[in-house]
Amino acid sequence: MEPILLQAIVSKSDKRNTIFPGSDEQVALSFFGKEPNSASDNTTPVPPPKRAYTKDGRKRIQLPINPSTSTTELIPVRKRSPWDLYRKGYRLELGGSVAVVSKMPATDVSFTIRSFSGADAEEKLYMLRLLRHENVLHSYEIFSFEEDYYVVSELMSISLEAFIIARPDELELAIIIYQILNGISFFASQNLSHGAITCSNVLVSDKGVVKIANPECCYKNTQQSSSDVLALGLVMKQLMENGTNDGRFALQRPDRWSEETLDFLSTTMSASPKQLAKRIYREGKSWCC
Repeated sequence: MEPILLQAIVSKSDKRNTIFPGSDEQVALSFFGKEPNSASDNTTPVPPPKRAYTKDGRKRIQLPINPSTSTTELIPVRKRSPWDLYRKGYRLELGGSVAVVSKMPATDVSFTIRSFSGADAEEKLYMLRLLRHENVLHSYEIFSFEEDYYVVSELMSISLEAFIIARPDELELAIIIYQILNGISFFASQNLSHGAITCSNVLVSDKGVVKIANPECCYKNTQQSSSDVLALGLVMKQLMENGTNDGRFALQRPDRWSEETLDFLSTTMSASPKQLAKRIYREGKSWCC
């Protein structure tokens, strides 16, 4: 079955078309009611964090976390400056401020680099090295230099915050939400919550793949709470209302959307990731089974 073409932010100005791999109806159907699929120089092991709680009172990760697959390899950490191997380009806002870079000698492939440090740096490092999923931003390597860690990740095109002006229709909306929920369900399968699902933290590639940025934000959650799903609902509402973000689920123009779509939005107010996955878009006609 040929994938359905979705028009991204620039294609609304007749500049290019974006293909969403998740828009293939067969792919969307395969997710319905299904659990998500869940070597280098100077590589350093990362010990489990010992503190029981974060400064804001959240329970810290009790390692080890279940690996996403039995063959998961940790992202390598190099004890050197990233600027020995990468050339700085310009800065963008993609899940936070990132530097767009290229390897030296220069190639036609660009990456992003962002840095982090602080008391919880080791916990963030462990999370970044372990969590890999098709709908989570992929990182290639990490550099440890002076007091900071520098993360080299894939370059995405835009965030959903910028994508909003594309005014996605109901099918496009379903395909976007499907991919975000796929990532959220992966975190839940690892007994984690992301805690920062927002339009600015959800990125779209030039091939239409939707990915959740900043997986190091994840924290332990064995209760399968609905915080990430609730945040997903607010993201969905922003896409439906052209960016309106008042923290409420009430729509200004509910008449623009089908009853099934409105019902799915309402479900995000209380459902767990597993419960919501059973109501994901099906057969291009309905958000529910």
